[in-house]
Amino acid sequence: MKIFTIKILKVSIVLVAIVAFNYLVDPFLLLNPYKQGRLTNLLVNGKDIAFKAGYNQCLVKSNYLEAQKTPMDIMVLGSSRSNQIGQELFKGATFYNASLYGGRLKDMLGIWQLIEEADIRTETVILEVNPHILKFRHTRNRKWLTKASNSLLMQLNFEDLTEKDPFMERSKLKLQGLFSIQYGLRSIKKNQYEVWTKNDTISDRVLFSDGSERALQIPDIEKAFSTRYRHRLPGLIKNGEYQMQLEAAEVFTSFVEYLQSKGKKVVLFIPPLYPDIYKNDEIRRIHQSFQDYLEQLRNTFRLEVIGGLDPSAFHLNTNDFSDHIHFQKNTMRKVLNEKVESTMDESK
Repeated sequence: MKIFTIKILKVSIVLVAIVAFNYLVDPFLLLNPYKQGRLTNLLVNGKDIAFKAGYNQCLVKSNYLEAQKTPMDIMVLGSSRSNQIGQELFKGATFYNASLYGGRLKDMLGIWQLIEEADIRTETVILEVNPHILKFRHTRNRKWLTKASNSLLMQLNFEDLTEKDPFMERSKLKLQGLFSIQYGLRSIKKNQYEVWTKNDTISDRVLFSDGSERALQIPDIEKAFSTRYRHRLPGLIKNGEYQMQLEAAEVFTSFVEYLQSKGKKVVLFIPPLYPDIYKNDEIRRIHQSFQDYLEQLRNTFRLEVIGGLDPSAFHLNTNDFSDHIHFQKNTMRKVLNEKVESTMDESK
């Protein structure tokens, strides 16, 4: 009995040490409210943040929106394809980019509900739209947006599409963080974040105080496309990756109508595709239904549209992309340049 008690005591000491260490270092900002609050304060006070490892973008931006009370002339909602839209493209306008990695329609609804709950007045809303966005599901580790998106879905009269309460999902993530040795060890290799300076070239990415983001470590584009994506393309096409969901399109249409009823100017942003993907005949055939939907949406609500699926329309080639999805540093300016002035002027 004594030996068993000693073993239990040893195991308990190890578990307590792991929990304490993970709570203190908290590399993905899931556990420690103090570290979350410090980062939020830096962003609200206009500091740009360099991350040397991954971070929970959804949680960081959600905390920012809850703390930020300044009215915004322009708000951007979308996926990582919209992350590079920054305030420097809209000089003279207050601006925040609330786009999220892997963002889908439910994520956009949840983020907008948080914006309304925080009572952040906004004049213009730029909505990214493409078949990737028009998938009706959350990204896996983002279930805590469920309550917010459910609230907005009910206002849009789509109660039957709401999900279960996300409490268990949030709790599961936190428990995994507390008891995982790997979670805490991530912070030993790299410091989590610091205020960014322009001579920093070793960090993984920068989150600017306006919500936009830039990757500092750029992969070789041809190698990235060849090894990570080209061989997967047929399977992705077969599994519907490039096909919009009609149910999601209905919700998106209602969302646009809802925003306009609130007096918001809605602008659609369509990020161009990587050239080799756009040239794929099967993908172009699949995208025709999206193009038809987009034309109907634009005409019905008289919407301004920025961008388009065809990269050649903006004189883009493979050198303008950092991978098969995302742009290089200055590519967004090429895509937005023609429309930015009118969007900015009408938002004032």
